[in-house]
Amino acid sequence: MKPNQGKIIPLLHSPSYDLGNEAFNLLLRGKDNQQNLTLIHSEIQPQNGSPLHTHQGFEEAYYLMEGQLDITLDHHRQIIQAGTLVYVPRHTPHSYFNATDHNAKLLIWASPGGIEDYIIALTQATSTKEIADITEQYDFTPL
Repeated sequence: MKPNQGKIIPLLHSPSYDLGNEAFNLLLRGKDNQQNLTLIHSEIQPQNGSPLHTHQGFEEAYYLMEGQLDITLDHHRQIIQAGTLVYVPRHTPHSYFNATDHNAKLLIWASPGGIEDYIIALTQATSTKEIADITEQYDFTPL
């Protein structure tokens, strides 16, 4: 795909990666749009989520398409329902957790793009040390 070329990307035709507790479809990768943004479809299994963390180099937005999530944003906790958008500026502590018995579906925007490289690297990690190195390399700072 040429950078900055218009795209129509069916979910089923996007690259997918499974971390066991969360599955990701890379709808729009940074390399396809001069690193302006990444758009990811995520499906979070029950009793799973992303731990509290920050990013220094990019901001995110989450749109909950289906289900319910327990969101922590800048140390404030709130349960959100489908149809809710969460904006996460750089340096802001945040997490999400699916405390229900059903999968939650989330769209994740990240700007600038490139977070997909973090997801791909995690799927290839074989040790906890490797995971720690990857989180540091890709601007994921656990709190």
